[in-house]
Amino acid sequence: MRNLITVMIMLMASLGMSGQTWSVLDSPEDKADIAAIKARLAEVRKTRPTVALVLSGGGAKGAAHVGVLKYLDSLDIPVDLIVGTSIGGLVGGMKAIGYDTEMMDSLFTNMDWSMAMSDKLPADYITYSEKRYREKYLLSIPFYYKSDEYREMREANSRYAMDTRRDELRLGAESGEDATKLVRENLLGSLPSGFVYGQNVNNLFSSLTVGYQDSICFASLPTPFVCVASDIVSGKAKIWYSGKLNTALRSTMSIPGLFSPVRTGGMVLVDGGMRNNYPTDIAKKLGADFIIGVDISAPSLDYAQVNNLLDIISQGIDMFGRESYETNVPYPEITVKPDISGFDMLSFDRNSIDTLMHRGWVAADAQKDNFKVLLKLLGEGKTPEKESRCAVNLHSMPVLISDIEVVGVSAREANYILELINLPLDTYYGKDEIEDAVNKIYATRAFDYVNYELIGEKKPYLLRFICKNGPINNFGVGVRFDTEEIVSVIANLGINTHGIQGHAFDFTGKISSNPLVSATYKYRMESGPTINAMSHFRHVDMSHSRLGESKMKLTYQNFRTEVFLSNISWKKYDINAGARTDYYNISRMVLDHSVGDYDPFSLRNTYVSLFLRARTETYDNHYFPESGFTVGLDYSWVFGALQKGVDPFQAIHLDAGTVVRFGEKFAWLPSFDARVLLGRSIPLIYANTIGGVLRGRYLDQQIPFAGIGHAFSMGNVLGLFRSDIRFKIARNNYLDLISNVAVAADSFKGFSESDKVEGISGTGLFYSYSSIAGPLRAGIQWSTSVNKFGFYFGFGFDF
Repeated sequence: MRNLITVMIMLMASLGMSGQTWSVLDSPEDKADIAAIKARLAEVRKTRPTVALVLSGGGAKGAAHVGVLKYLDSLDIPVDLIVGTSIGGLVGGMKAIGYDTEMMDSLFTNMDWSMAMSDKLPADYITYSEKRYREKYLLSIPFYYKSDEYREMREANSRYAMDTRRDELRLGAESGEDATKLVRENLLGSLPSGFVYGQNVNNLFSSLTVGYQDSICFASLPTPFVCVASDIVSGKAKIWYSGKLNTALRSTMSIPGLFSPVRTGGMVLVDGGMRNNYPTDIAKKLGADFIIGVDISAPSLDYAQVNNLLDIISQGIDMFGRESYETNVPYPEITVKPDISGFDMLSFDRNSIDTLMHRGWVAADAQKDNFKVLLKLLGEGKTPEKESRCAVNLHSMPVLISDIEVVGVSAREANYILELINLPLDTYYGKDEIEDAVNKIYATRAFDYVNYELIGEKKPYLLRFICKNGPINNFGVGVRFDTEEIVSVIANLGINTHGIQGHAFDFTGKISSNPLVSATYKYRMESGPTINAMSHFRHVDMSHSRLGESKMKLTYQNFRTEVFLSNISWKKYDINAGARTDYYNISRMVLDHSVGDYDPFSLRNTYVSLFLRARTETYDNHYFPESGFTVGLDYSWVFGALQKGVDPFQAIHLDAGTVVRFGEKFAWLPSFDARVLLGRSIPLIYANTIGGVLRGRYLDQQIPFAGIGHAFSMGNVLGLFRSDIRFKIARNNYLDLISNVAVAADSFKGFSESDKVEGISGTGLFYSYSSIAGPLRAGIQWSTSVNKFGFYFGFGFDF
């Protein structure tokens, strides 16, 4: 939906263009750049006629351009000028800075386009807390830029506004209107202008254009180059003759709705196809004697063919560029039109790329007679020697870095980032090392995007990280329906939680039959761990009316405070340590089974403890993992109580799980839990507890167990083994056969006496569907404890 809204806004903004001609934005600098290109062509013309290659836009269909280039190389047809739009600009730009067709073939076929066309952060860099947040909340909305960041954006906009008067934010009662406007515009300004900012694709360009990332005239490239973008402010085409090559490439293929537009020089630039998708007129204007046009434009869609968002985007781009396209079709002396039927702008899979490259070759070969005529007209005149300096490809060649700077942040934040990435100077770095640094910075969640560039024509280079501060606050909401709590809603408000340093506040509320409210204060130091202070209130009613029967019916209130350190971690570990107080008030208790060695009379008390939580998890998907593992440790030492004395005791809980794949359809998910309570007369509220689908639903220490619908207390020493055999029925559809067994005793010594060992086994058969709103689960279960079948249904994320 967010994509659709963005697309509609873009298209409505572009409607202002439709009544205009497809004129271009001219600047005084353009005249000098045009003269430089013409001078390069004039030098060639001393020995033979000049040849321009024009490459149209078309998304993934641009792979056909590579096939055409291979064919031209096979005939030794020289190219003196390259003009491109969108993907044609990308292919043309690579050709212009010295990449041969084999390198471009490798780029297209080996690239992970799904990652490049997104802002995804590799899973290894996502913190454990961030993973849990994503797995809990259905909707997450970052909002509100820092005031200084917002004012900088306003000032940047005002420099190019028609009315140059700048509004001032005044403080006081009379400034209510301006303050309201600030808040309103800031909140709305937090909304995205595209599905992705284009961080990964921008950094892809940076890895391929090393040596040509300064602001330059494109006439100075090994082959003169021009590309086209569309300015949705003026409604005109922006012709890139000079500037930063990466910015030009990023803007020419900024598909509206998919990528955020490029803002530069008072322009808001999107895909060049909206103004001039087949820019043969530019090649003509620059004086090329012969023009070879490669046209991968698709025919306009009819009524029956406009069916989805991609169709709308494609048709919108085509609609606004149709006039210029029809005007420019006659200009080329040779037109190559590959067969692109059956493919769209996002057909980046390997088979599609290979097919499109082949079709490009075939289409060029269909014009071989015309190419032979062209070769005769060109004669044997020599091509003037070109700039031999080819761009450095970071994928295959590390470069020497002599200096590193971070822009877009304060000096204090820059120092923090430099310490975070830890890249010594005067060292060679390749793509992997630099992107590792980018990912570390982006993983802080403080930035909309993090790009990099390598400044200089040759080594050593200056490595510059460009950070764009993002909204600092966040709002999240989650919903779950199930047969235990019927309906549950959770909401979270984070204040400055996306800031890179300093103070942050986090507020969470849960509305259900077991409500909860919590507040957390965090202080993130420049180096070292984060200091946290947390308090929460929780009301739990295990005896209210619900589907099924409970073996343990408690109603209690819990008020908890914690002071602890977090971010005590190595790369893949989440470790928290601190002190805790827990006030418990058990207002109702009904037990229909023995409570073992626990103290059932400690109904109201405040317990004081120290705790340590540690976990490492590498699952690729929390709910339906296909790879990875998890290991967790939870230790607490309760050493005192305020209202009533308590014997000190310790609780140690260890859990682990993994995934073993058997082909594409089957997976085995074994897991193990062990929890040991060491001490005497341990309060019942800390009892080892199993049952239900969700871990910790009623009691923090509750361990899921198939076959027991709710909560069931076990002895002080508990071991539980679970085996899930999962069959993938179809995409997002799963069937799980679950078997689990739990054994417990009141002490380790009790395991040596069979009459003191309690054992329970259970099984369940569950169907699950992975939806955007969370997993849908439905199943039947049975255990030796309940000794009858039960039913569970749930829909939504776990919380």
